[in-house]
Amino acid sequence: MTREPMKGRISIRDTARIAQEMNIRIEIEQDGRIYRFEPLKAKKKPPMVEDNSNPLGLHRR
Repeated sequence: MTREPMKGRISIRDTARIAQEMNIRIEIEQDGRIYRFEPLKAKKKPPMVEDNSNPLGLHRR
């Protein structure tokens, strides 16, 4: 007895979220097409440099 693959609708957003949270690549083949979901690379922000010379951000006259 062979198992039939599960059929039904998939949510693209849910699949993308799972790929991101689990840090895995997901490939789904459907109707001869391959859909790939890869985790996005998080952009690293440069460290903030504090400048207290104008703490309120007011314009000088």
